[in-house]
Amino acid sequence: PESSRDDVDEESMARTRPRREIHAPSPFRPEADDSPPVEARAGKRARTSGASARTPDPPAPWEPRAGMDVEVRMQDTGWEGSWYEARVIEIKGKNARVRFASIDAEDDPSKPEEDTVAVSSLRPVPPPPPQGFPADVAIGATLNVLVEEGWWDVELRGRSRRNYQVYADRYDAEHDVPAERLRPAWLWDGTHPGGGCWMVLSNGKRFSRAGKFLAAPEN
Repeated sequence: PESSRDDVDEESMARTRPRREIHAPSPFRPEADDSPPVEARAGKRARTSGASARTPDPPAPWEPRAGMDVEVRMQDTGWEGSWYEARVIEIKGKNARVRFASIDAEDDPSKPEEDTVAVSSLRPVPPPPPQGFPADVAIGATLNVLVEEGWWDVELRGRSRRNYQVYADRYDAEHDVPAERLRPAWLWDGTHPGGGCWMVLSNGKRFSRAGKFLAAPEN
């Protein structure tokens, strides 16, 4: 087969994969969040007479909450290796009820699909690609490519004047795409001081949750 076959691969990678399993109705019932808003305390002075400025509280570790936009690591057959954006409806124990931003419900395509997923499969929505991406990425590096509104793991195989050639080993699919359809393969570290950070898989550089550069990899 020819190496340039993006149209065929779009179908083999996305359109011909099995429909996602529609789960039984969830017992979750969205409830109003009556918790008070979190107020910034940094910089406040203690009210005790003569006390010095209070040390700001460290940022809390990231954790998904109802109403939060997240990315979901897909687990169903034919969807492995992809991330899709969703909004959290409710958290209950180790599970979360989410509403996908770009996946239609099978029984009613006019509505977004909802599903119950493991909390461990959720992470924040990644920041935009850092400056210099993807021109500075080495051949053979792992990236994400945008296909069917989701981000899929691929390997960079080559670059031309306009496009980049990537390959999805799991699906034996090749794509010839512009830079706008690529992003780093982000790894989320929720234990990092400061409320978590991102690491670019291809070079080990770390960025804040909002995308600010933090540190280069240690040698």
